[in-house]
Amino acid sequence: MSGAGGQYPRPDPLPPHPAIAELFKLLPKPGEEWPLTERAKWLVALCGVLSLVYKTGESADHLPQGIEVRIVDMKGDGSVTR
Repeated sequence: MSGAGGQYPRPDPLPPHPAIAELFKLLPKPGEEWPLTERAKWLVALCGVLSLVYKTGESADHLPQGIEVRIVDMKGDGSVTR
């Protein structure tokens, strides 16, 4: 019984779709190295799975034609390299 934006918590949380669950199993353990290019691949895969599992309610004419993942390396001093 979840409202829009999660206003009401579900009394019995549903497990994620199997495709989403399997994708999350591919994440490295916290603290392990995960190269930025591999992160970008994972994010693109997540977007693809989400588009298969969930409907947008919009017609195909209004959907984006592609997904762009930009790799930005945040430096410890607040500067950004691209």
